Amino acid sequence: MKTKVVEIDCYKEADCSVAVGIWNYWDHEHVTIIHAGYKGAKILYEDENVVIMWLTMRVPILRFLSVSTIVTMKRQDENTLKVCNSMVGIPVVTTIRVTEAGDDMSKYHMNYKFFLLGWRELLASLYGWGLRIAVPWWNARQWQEDLPIKLRRQKLLRAGFKDFNGLPKNISD
Repeated sequence: MKTKVVEIDCYKEADCSVAVGIWNYWDHEHVTIIHAGYKGAKILYEDENVVIMWLTMRVPILRFLSVSTIVTMKRQDENTLKVCNSMVGIPVVTTIRVTEAGDDMSKYHMNYKFFLLGWRELLASLYGWGLRIAVPWWNARQWQEDLPIKLRRQKLLRAGFKDFNGLPKNISD
């Protein structure tokens, strides 16, 4: 089967460390609270390097409709995440690379690869045109929703906040 790949790159910067940026992507519980359009996020499996989620979201423009997708996210290394899912029936692989840009500054390169299969390949120019408009718009909206969380966490870390890691093994501790 023929496949046409539409590739879109988005770039951002934030006043937070790389660790905070990666933490934000791995904070799956915030998805339905912070991001408009997501109706449900159920974690099916998670360990330190992989998460598989079942996401339910409203269809852009046709907000009265919703679709579900299985999302697999893997940490490739300490600065890179790979995300596989489908957006309205189109398989997409996203690579997110977060790099240092200075003290508590980070740069983000998000690369989206959409795989147009079968009849979608025949409409590749139409799909490609639509994706080149929709993806940067969607990415900017997601970014604006997430940015306050990143900045707040960075502020708390600078103030000495430590994540809760559970109770000690010895209760006397």
